[in-house]
Amino acid sequence: THSPARRRIYVGIDPSKDVGAGSSTQPASFPTNKVQTSKYTVITFIPKNLFEQFRSVANFYFLSLVILQLFEPFKNVDPSLTATPLLIIVGVTSIKNAFEDMKRHSSDKRVNSKPVYILSNWKNVNNTPHTPEQRTLFHQIRAFCRNAIKLIEHSVYLLASTPVRIIRKGWVYVQSMRGKSGTGTAALAGADKVLYPAELLPEHYLGNGPNSPTTTTKSASDAIWKLGSWQNVKVGDIILLRGNDDIPADVLVLSTSEKDCICYVETKNLDGETNLKIRRGAADLTTLTTPQQCGQLCCYVDLEPPNPNLYTFNAVLSLNPPLQKTGMTPSSSSPKSKTIIKKDNLNTQLSSPSLSPTFSLIRKDVPIGINALLMRGCIIRNTKWVIGLVVYTGSETKIILNSGATPSKRSRIERQMNPQASLPFNETPWTFDFNQNSGVTDSPAFNSFVTFFQCMIIFQNIIPIAVFLSVDVAKTFQSLMIYLDDDMYNELTESSASPQSWNLCDDLGQIEYIFSDKTGTLTSNIMEFRKCTIGGVVYGKDITAKRGQGLLDEESEMRKLMFQIFNPVFIDKSNLPFVDSKLFKDFLIGDSIQTHLIKDFFTLLAVCHTVLIEFDGDDREKMNFLRYNAQSPDEAALVTAAKNLGFAFLGREDSDIFIDIFGIHHQFCVLHVLEFNSDRKRMSTIVRDTKGQIILFCKGADSVIYERLESVHHKSAELTVQHLEEFANEGLRTLCLAYRVIPDHIYISWAEKYRQAQLSIINRESCIEDVANEIERNLILLGGTAIEDRLQDGVPETIALLSKAGIKIWVLTGDKMETAINIGFACNLLSKSMILIVIHSSTMDMTLQQLQEALDRFWDDDGHPRTDGVPVPDSSSGVCSHALIIDGESLKFALDNSGRAHLLELACRCKAVVCCRVSPLQKAKVVSMVRTGLGAMCLAIGDGANDVSMIQEADIGIGISGKEGMQAVMASDYAIGQFRFLGKLLLVHGKWAYLRISEMILNYFYKNIVWLFVLFWYQFDCAFTADLITEFSYGMFFQTLFSLLPNLVIGTLDQDVNDKISLMIPELYQKGIQQTLYNMERFWLYILDGIYQSTIAYYFPLLAFSDGSIDSLGRSSDKSAIGTVIAFVVVISVNIYMTINTMQWTWVTICSLLLTIAVFATYVCIFATSTENSTFGQLDILPKQVIVYAIVALAVFTSIFPRVLIKFLQQYYYPSDTDIIQEV
Repeated sequence: THSPARRRIYVGIDPSKDVGAGSSTQPASFPTNKVQTSKYTVITFIPKNLFEQFRSVANFYFLSLVILQLFEPFKNVDPSLTATPLLIIVGVTSIKNAFEDMKRHSSDKRVNSKPVYILSNWKNVNNTPHTPEQRTLFHQIRAFCRNAIKLIEHSVYLLASTPVRIIRKGWVYVQSMRGKSGTGTAALAGADKVLYPAELLPEHYLGNGPNSPTTTTKSASDAIWKLGSWQNVKVGDIILLRGNDDIPADVLVLSTSEKDCICYVETKNLDGETNLKIRRGAADLTTLTTPQQCGQLCCYVDLEPPNPNLYTFNAVLSLNPPLQKTGMTPSSSSPKSKTIIKKDNLNTQLSSPSLSPTFSLIRKDVPIGINALLMRGCIIRNTKWVIGLVVYTGSETKIILNSGATPSKRSRIERQMNPQASLPFNETPWTFDFNQNSGVTDSPAFNSFVTFFQCMIIFQNIIPIAVFLSVDVAKTFQSLMIYLDDDMYNELTESSASPQSWNLCDDLGQIEYIFSDKTGTLTSNIMEFRKCTIGGVVYGKDITAKRGQGLLDEESEMRKLMFQIFNPVFIDKSNLPFVDSKLFKDFLIGDSIQTHLIKDFFTLLAVCHTVLIEFDGDDREKMNFLRYNAQSPDEAALVTAAKNLGFAFLGREDSDIFIDIFGIHHQFCVLHVLEFNSDRKRMSTIVRDTKGQIILFCKGADSVIYERLESVHHKSAELTVQHLEEFANEGLRTLCLAYRVIPDHIYISWAEKYRQAQLSIINRESCIEDVANEIERNLILLGGTAIEDRLQDGVPETIALLSKAGIKIWVLTGDKMETAINIGFACNLLSKSMILIVIHSSTMDMTLQQLQEALDRFWDDDGHPRTDGVPVPDSSSGVCSHALIIDGESLKFALDNSGRAHLLELACRCKAVVCCRVSPLQKAKVVSMVRTGLGAMCLAIGDGANDVSMIQEADIGIGISGKEGMQAVMASDYAIGQFRFLGKLLLVHGKWAYLRISEMILNYFYKNIVWLFVLFWYQFDCAFTADLITEFSYGMFFQTLFSLLPNLVIGTLDQDVNDKISLMIPELYQKGIQQTLYNMERFWLYILDGIYQSTIAYYFPLLAFSDGSIDSLGRSSDKSAIGTVIAFVVVISVNIYMTINTMQWTWVTICSLLLTIAVFATYVCIFATSTENSTFGQLDILPKQVIVYAIVALAVFTSIFPRVLIKFLQQYYYPSDTDIIQEV
């Protein structure tokens, strides 16, 4: 019975005839496969972008002023003068946003237009077309355009009697006629268009060869592979994927080119792992190879609703149910033909009279699991072709469900600026003049209304609109400096650090938490076999990055011993990762126990795996260099090590595996493979050797293997445990190897149990595990291996540097727990002195219990670490340090509302956190938990599509442009080449950006307050008539010309210390984490300083000219002259003040100060020469009066002196870390 909680997909079945489907007989409505990561469209760009920009208080305020000045009572100046700064700011920001989103659109178009072969001339019943009543005007216009295009294309056939080839960007449209004759209107009406890659079609089909057909022999009932685009793929479509193809949707494997219906996929864009995974289709459909057979397929699939879990998938495939079949209607007038798939021709016609499929017609239900699902974002590897059924598309695919929508990010300082920009406006004591007569009406209410808004116009500097443009300029310059930094240039990929979002650079200086992926981010996915222990004997020399002469001599001696035993044709010519001549010396002893153990040890490594083989070349017999692809880097390292020591894995054929042991070929028949998973922690392969013996080879974690040994008290077993502990202490990844010879009668009985377990639909995994436990016992220990997982260059040093800066680092990985812990130790995230708190549970109650027990055991009620027990003090601080290790299953429960608080509290008390086996969506939820729960600035860094969701969730997203594709880079705010570049990006560029933007904005508020309150003090002397003491144009250009350069120098070039010192003393970064440079306390200090200086700037000149006489000739001063003197005081004092606030003085700082004052003086002189201006004639008076210079000098000194005095006292008596470093 079809459960409402599940969905059903039909193939070749009329849904209306399915009585078991439920009350609804119509196919479900599924989303399209077109995905969109861009924020805007052509239609939504203007309204959405304007809405985002006018969320800013400053932009909205100035827009209101521009609109206000369009009306007659408020036309003091030309409205275009007020609108110009606003238009510039909005225009520049719009261009920047459009440029960023165009890159996203380009990426979306490239993905949605990717080609894929879709079964054509066959009906997909799962997508109901639009009925005439449902067709909107848009659909009608689109249909009309498509029909017009088809009509134009069909008209071409009136001029040609042969198939027409139209080459378009490397693809070929092959138009062929249906029916018996080649031309005519009837034939044109049924013309078929198929798109193929030009290089895949033979010459005769393209019309180039001597046997080029002029007509087609295809029947109208033929199903063919037609090339379409990803965006046209629908649920229920049958598609053909070829080797190295990207998978366009979540697809159920039906059949493949390989034996046993298996295929190999690369999942690096999904889970971040570069190793290959095996996927296997239903054995009942292995003969499904032709498009005609696909068209005749009759089945339905019951599957679970879409969910983001990457590791589970439950479905049931019902083959040949007793329902009416739908699809193609055979044509009696045309002969039937059969199409098969060949290497270089997808649709080759063969003379076969039947379309009947070769697969079984027996009714059967087949359970389907995650191993049969190909997920969108993965890539087909080492498989010629795969035929699959599309089950999830577009927004319902697992990779999209694990990705969030592209967010509109704003920096923390930018978010704080809106309320700060409105504070002075709210605090200003607006008053109205009820006695003013405007000439329009004598109504006091109207006069008050006019006066109020005239005050808004003259006090427009209350909101510093120019600060937004200046900040954008400063951030753009800082982003350019990041891009041009040679220290962050990656020579391997030839890429520089690339800022994707220019407005977030100041957030780089305030990061408190870093969430990092592991594979490809911390590690380079290069694992090497270093050591091993066999029969209680350790082999393998310590190898460093730079090999000494002694190690080179040891390798040379080992190679000589190899030549004494065999001809090492498959051995790598370069330096070997494993070097120890003692191994071959022990082997040459003769027929000893150690000799047999060594041979069995490396035979196990060459046989017990799921590795794939690749040859360099087409002729296998002539090749002596083998390249392996494996499901895990560990497995590839082990098989490669065996090959380099004379045990070369040569390949598979059906169920046989071939290996070369010291130049002699051996063949093993693989009977069963008991695969590795995180619960089993082991892998076993049951084989039959050339002697007819049935042998079980097993490798896994030491704790699991030792539980299954025949004897654990043997001396070699005890020595092996000691050796494995030594390897682990060196940071190496360890495995135990064991084997067992199985008698035939035991194997036969067990094999039947195993077959029955595989047929189970309910609890299949647990049934298989129970049966596997029966055979994996009484093992004989061979030894253990030690593998080095190579980190990227500089990762341990970078993590140590970031930790010293006060940044907390969390690792979120899809790998198993053991792998993540080993990497944590290798990269200095974890240390031996730490207590590892492991949370591993399968239920909500158990998870909550473990979280609470950890809190109670290691901390007291006040949150202080307990010192009366197991905890070991950290050597640096003397305080117990802890690390939290939690797996994905436990994390699922801990992230629930009932467990979130416990998890957050426990994680915050730990020095490091490692989350294992987590899905992409869980990564994003962890980031969100810390952001919302603590209000901390979070940075997420990753390199694969599985990291996109957490990159978008974090305040700052960093993408690594490495081997994992470009998905993370496209979704990120910054792209770097390696993890080690993160140190300089944060501790240097981020710290500088935070310092510069903080000082720049605070100085903007300060200088605007100075000018604003000068105008406000004058209102007490003009009876609040909204009059101005200074020329109006002085205020208009005060922000943009007369006080711009010194502040712009702060925002672009200022720095507390240079880059080398910033990296030497990372603790200086903590000023950003603690928010000491930009906060409300400093904001109000700058505001109060501005009010004080405005009082000095206004009342000193006013009092000096209070007698009404300005010179000895008795020429009286007027308001305009006093206003000019006040303007000089304000401009000079403000620019000097900002120069004093600069931390690093250079010649640029001094030049910007002098140039700005010179520009203002020049403007005043030029403006005063015009008879139309109120300042006309001042050049004959003001420059000649000594009192003017004296008042300006005195007022400037009085304004600046308190700031200089306080700064001196603070640096002398209460110096900050920066002050001390600068002095040193």
